[in-house]
Amino acid sequence: MAKEITVSLPENTYHQVELVAQARDSSISDVLVSTITDIFAPFPVHPKRAEMKREVAAYRNLHPELVKQYLGQYVAIYRGELVDHDADPVALHYRVVADYPGEIVLSRKVEPKAETVLHMRSPRLEFLP
Repeated sequence: MAKEITVSLPENTYHQVELVAQARDSSISDVLVSTITDIFAPFPVHPKRAEMKREVAAYRNLHPELVKQYLGQYVAIYRGELVDHDADPVALHYRVVADYPGEIVLSRKVEPKAETVLHMRSPRLEFLP
């Protein structure tokens, strides 16, 4: 759903927007909408986020077997399958980067539980009389 509004711009700003619109072969309205939308986006989403979520889900599914064989080690999950493991996370990282350049590969330490829950305590400020 879109809302239609009227905006008054300073003349020099309007001319800058006009130049950008001409360079993009676009309308002034489209330039303003895309600029404002980019600024107020809730947070950037990596284009391959869905792939990483699939690898995380695969790790959860594989976790019972991974614990039996690789507890305390680091594993690499690619396209839903275990592709490498090592006790040294740095060595694993270098192999993964070499073997799967530019690909989404999940590297994670195998812990007793599939998910680690972090508890963050918030400080409480009290004013003394």
